[in-house]
Amino acid sequence: RLLKTLKNIETLHVNVQQYEIMNIIKGFVARFNLSTYSLFPSPILISMASLLLQQTQCGASSSSPSKILQVGLTGSIGMGKSACTNHFRSMGFPVFDADAAVHKLYSTNGAAVDRIKLVYPDAIIDAAVSRPILGKKVMENSAVLKVLEDIVHPLVAAERRLFFDKAKDQGHFLVIYDIPLLLENPSNHDVDYVVVATADAATQRDRVLKRPGMTEDKFLSLLAKQMPDEQKRKLADYLIHTDHDSYAPAKAQVASIIENIIEKHPILWSRWKLQGSERLKEKSSSIADSFDLVVFDLDDTLVPVFDPIKVATEALSLHMDEFMPLTAEEMKVEKRLWNEMSRISKENPLLAHDLTEVRKAALRALATPHNEQDRVDDAINLFVSMRSHVAPHLYEDVIPCLEWLTKDIGVHVAVLTNGNANLTTCDVLGQYITLSIGACEVGVMKPSPVPFIAISQRTGIPASRILFIGDSLEKDVQGARAAGMTAALLLRDDYKDQRVSRLVSATISSERTTVIDPLSIKTTIETEITSLSSTVDSTVDTPQIGGDKNEYIILKTLYPEELKEKVDKFLEIRL
Repeated sequence: RLLKTLKNIETLHVNVQQYEIMNIIKGFVARFNLSTYSLFPSPILISMASLLLQQTQCGASSSSPSKILQVGLTGSIGMGKSACTNHFRSMGFPVFDADAAVHKLYSTNGAAVDRIKLVYPDAIIDAAVSRPILGKKVMENSAVLKVLEDIVHPLVAAERRLFFDKAKDQGHFLVIYDIPLLLENPSNHDVDYVVVATADAATQRDRVLKRPGMTEDKFLSLLAKQMPDEQKRKLADYLIHTDHDSYAPAKAQVASIIENIIEKHPILWSRWKLQGSERLKEKSSSIADSFDLVVFDLDDTLVPVFDPIKVATEALSLHMDEFMPLTAEEMKVEKRLWNEMSRISKENPLLAHDLTEVRKAALRALATPHNEQDRVDDAINLFVSMRSHVAPHLYEDVIPCLEWLTKDIGVHVAVLTNGNANLTTCDVLGQYITLSIGACEVGVMKPSPVPFIAISQRTGIPASRILFIGDSLEKDVQGARAAGMTAALLLRDDYKDQRVSRLVSATISSERTTVIDPLSIKTTIETEITSLSSTVDSTVDTPQIGGDKNEYIILKTLYPEELKEKVDKFLEIRL
């Protein structure tokens, strides 16, 4: 009742305010485990949310939010911490690497050189600290480590403060501190959350002993100086298990951590989304003045999803006939590969976001009994390469649209897809797009906020200055809006046919079977198509899918004329 009342309050007529206040109230309920809104009188809770939003807007209109979250990432040697750090960095989160900071301090004329020279002059070579010499001293005398810590830790702390101030000025939601001895020296580090990378002992040992110059004795000596992994796990707010066959499950765990932190901090999350929104209040109704980046979904937005998949399927079939004949023969059994992929996705939910890894695991499971598993990687690489060759299948309005956006009005363009197409190999799209991100890279599919955060942070453009265009109400429109972006729903003339195509493609039994005719699966899709029909029909003239007509844009094509007309009209209404 409260949410309905809130949505109808006339004084809160600016859509972004309504939307964020509702999110803040939902956050209160989730954070304090409230089972009902009736615990608070509606006007009081609304007033609280309104005041908090006013504070949020003050933060958004300044150079940065008043607070950003600090996440400490740690883990014992060989636990995969560095890989986790690189993943956070690849999504655009600022990362402070304590080891890198120490390297900088030890480098030629670094801040630590003269101080270490006073106590260990023989460790200085060519105006730089020799890490091998220091390492030998520490191995011979454990007291040396305490001396070095007293010198280095204050210098690292100063570097970290500079890093934090810069990230704060840039308006980031959270920062990552990669600190190997975070839990061993807790008094030196003030963080909001502790994330520990962990793995089983056998995996850890195997990884470490593969390092150049590593020995069993040296490994044991390093372990003795670190807190036991079991104890670290007990002190952690979050764990990232890295002992998997691929890194895809670790990426999924990172995404889950980010989602959970967002849920715990609705006000900071709203503040992050509203950065740059003060520019939307200017009396301007053009795309160029309102947006710095236009992001497109890929499948059924820029290209019919089934066309490149069909080509890739045929290429894979020919490849397997020649190089994996026994597995190819088994895959003639109806739905053999599809059923195996479904099984793997259900048994390994942390893998489900990465369609390439799921397909690879399924094909390997089928190939192993025939001793053809060593040829799986080549087969999958061929499939992904052909599936990524989308240029011949682009809708006819795509290139005119991209030409207009990038060359005529000068905005950046990016692609965010749940699929596994690698657009870095597509020269046709590559000349227009600034960035392409897939679910396999971020660890989760839309509508999770994580992929949308990655697009914003990787491009350096605030969410409020981004227009997202896609064909899915739930995954694209609602996902983008929940992440603070303006959204447009693309309803092409073949909108319903695309949904049939998706369901048909899902019934492909393997890379060897013929696509089932849509009529043969009519009974399995009748309910969805009926629902889609009513949705599409109702949105063509009265676009009210999921809420007020002012919440997002409805498009039927991507031709520049229609895009400009519909977006300009939407912006005028919002203003």
